[in-house]
Amino acid sequence: MMSFKSISSSSQVATYYESLATEDYYELGGEPSGYWLGQLQSTLYLNGELSLGELGKMLQGYHPISGEALASNAGESHKSGWDMTFSAPKSVSTAWALADAETKTAIQNAQKKAVEAGVRFLEKYAFSNRDREEMSGSINQVIAAAYEHSTSRSQDPQLHTHVLVANLGLRADGSVCAIDFDSRWKLATGAVYRAELAYELQKLGFNIEPEMNKSFSINGIPKNLCDAFSKRRTAILEQAEIHGVTSAQGMQIATFATRENKTGEISRSQLFAQWQSEAMQLGYQSNLVQQCQNFLSTEHSLLTPMEIFGELHQQMSTFTPQQLYHAVAVAAQGHKNFEGINQYVDEILKNSELVRLQSINPRLDRGLDQTELRFTTRTQIALEKHLLDQAKQRQHETQHQIVFDPLLIKHANLTREQRVALEHITTQFGGVKIIQGMAGTGKGYLLGVAHLAWENVGLDVRGATLAAKAAQGLQESTQIPSQTLHSLIHQLNTKKTELTNKTVLVIDEAGMVGSRQLAQILDYADQVKAKVVLIGDSQQLQPIDAGGAFRLLAQNLGYASLQNIQRQKELVDRKIVMQLASGQSQQALDLMRKQGKLHVQPIQEETIRKLVEDWWQTKLEQPSASTLMLAGTRSDLYQLNQAARLKMHKSGQLGASCEVETIHNNVHSFREFAVGDRILFYKNQRRLGITNGDVGILKKIQINQDGHWQFQVEREDSKIVEFSLTDDENIKSAYTAIDHAYALSVHKAQGMTVDQAFVLTSNLMVDREWSYVAASRARHRTHFYCTVENEQQLEQKMGRSKQKDTSLDYAVSPDAQYQIEL
Repeated sequence: MMSFKSISSSSQVATYYESLATEDYYELGGEPSGYWLGQLQSTLYLNGELSLGELGKMLQGYHPISGEALASNAGESHKSGWDMTFSAPKSVSTAWALADAETKTAIQNAQKKAVEAGVRFLEKYAFSNRDREEMSGSINQVIAAAYEHSTSRSQDPQLHTHVLVANLGLRADGSVCAIDFDSRWKLATGAVYRAELAYELQKLGFNIEPEMNKSFSINGIPKNLCDAFSKRRTAILEQAEIHGVTSAQGMQIATFATRENKTGEISRSQLFAQWQSEAMQLGYQSNLVQQCQNFLSTEHSLLTPMEIFGELHQQMSTFTPQQLYHAVAVAAQGHKNFEGINQYVDEILKNSELVRLQSINPRLDRGLDQTELRFTTRTQIALEKHLLDQAKQRQHETQHQIVFDPLLIKHANLTREQRVALEHITTQFGGVKIIQGMAGTGKGYLLGVAHLAWENVGLDVRGATLAAKAAQGLQESTQIPSQTLHSLIHQLNTKKTELTNKTVLVIDEAGMVGSRQLAQILDYADQVKAKVVLIGDSQQLQPIDAGGAFRLLAQNLGYASLQNIQRQKELVDRKIVMQLASGQSQQALDLMRKQGKLHVQPIQEETIRKLVEDWWQTKLEQPSASTLMLAGTRSDLYQLNQAARLKMHKSGQLGASCEVETIHNNVHSFREFAVGDRILFYKNQRRLGITNGDVGILKKIQINQDGHWQFQVEREDSKIVEFSLTDDENIKSAYTAIDHAYALSVHKAQGMTVDQAFVLTSNLMVDREWSYVAASRARHRTHFYCTVENEQQLEQKMGRSKQKDTSLDYAVSPDAQYQIEL
């Protein structure tokens, strides 16, 4: 993988890397000396290894050898650049650790070539000067220092290379300038690096296997051996046990307590001997790596251009050059090197299926003298055009127009905008009708009234949603019989059910439905002239699948709007929700600060501690109030849940416990659960009565006759479910997709309503849609928590939309338009 971070202190970074660099690192410890990379090295007359003091000069904007100031602000105040880390997959590090000397050197050379390929790719695409727009342009030559490192902090094998790219570039006229790094190229760069590494490893006789995480592994290197060489987690747990802590705070203390400085006291020769000994203790022979070099090659054909387009269209209707390169480079692992990837991309760019788009509202990309470039395919354009045209053609249908029973309207007690929306979907003509409603505006209550009105005139009302939990909620709030879209489409495909011209199909949370799935259901409805009512909010979390079809239809067909928020009881809370929804992040944050709802702490550990303490105090002071902690990443959720469990344990609310293995999306984890714990279910299992997103309280733990842990959980609806913690498919009660539910992801919480919410922000997951959903879950108070560092970025991140587009949101370039017409 490839990761990067800005260099904050040039002197500290230089001291760290130079202190590790040792001439005789194999016997004396330390790491190899750094070496120069980048096309700018020849211009600066640099070559080979770095000498002491040169790294610091480069990062401060001076010539590394002469000391001449290259940057106009050379010195400590000069922005240094970026530390980019290229890390080999764990199986590669493991093979390197256990190989003979000749193969070790060959693997290191493969790593070096792969890093060089990554840097060449970055130079070609990812850098630009920081001049004003009319003077801006790409920078294709940089200077960087590369340092190969061999271990993790716990001295496990982890072959990786730090590439320190200086904030220096040359304009076309030869003058020096500061540069910008376009981080959109990060994933593609990592994939190019891995493809080159895989290509070089194949030359050594290794067989490459693709992995689910878009990386690769060496065939024959056992996973449990790779896990054994990942002792960092074990050390943290041991330290936590010594101090008797299980909370997120305690675990974080243990994390820092086990963090070792890479002093280089252990030589590579000692480490290699130690790693070989550990492998042999686990039962692996010394010739394991040599055997892997003789594995028969597994046939994996390179994806065709059409298959690559299909992969891209799984999650996006249009894609950028960065995303295209990433997809091609991932597919190329085990097939092509860097040069081969470039050639394949050139071939794909000429493919007649690919369509180049241009923005209808052109804007300049940051630092690049070109308008935004996106691609799609003729197939995707045809799909989304058909979806839109078909819906437009149904706008004059009258067979589902109804007349209200006056008593129904009288007793419904609807607001004015709810009544307008109700009339829009019932009394007005049109076979596809849309309600666009903000979170908490009473969409469910309105649909309940519409359900009665439709049934009163003999129409068959059915509901469908993307998620089973949402279908359950739709049915409970409206009494409309509901199911998932997936199951409905399956039943329609297999003719186990049918729609008729008397059917009204209500699709709730339609903003989360991708173009392909929505097109399928609209096709079935059109065939029999069933009415379709789409309910959603395009400003909330976006579809996982490709396309923002709901927004496209709403913009072109018109819709009834629900803006009067009823969920939040206080005007100021409603105002914050509306500001976040519309991207007014600065105003929302100012209001949060004024209301004391934005809590800022120096570091993440203190932020988590503050959030959990506030959550706990609320539970103590208001025991009848429903509360929920929200976060964006698995790591944050884990820490919040563990901290919450510590509070529960100390207060005596947790009973007998056990540690079990949980499995979700092929991710295996070990979790402790105790009687009294709040449990989240991650996967639908109809025979057990479990729905993805269900929450309950663990009531009983026992070992069943098969020797597996048996859990009894009381769901929020008071129903009891029982299951065995095993992935054995022969056991009917098998179920492993669980976790703690004191803290949930914002995605899981969409559709939920609680009294108070406590939201942990992060650098990774915050955007306009995420913030809006997080802020709109609570009736009374929502508190946001962040670090000082994160606060500085919150305004930008909360205002940035990740709303999904469609291929019809852009103009087709003239050449591509001509091809489509042909």
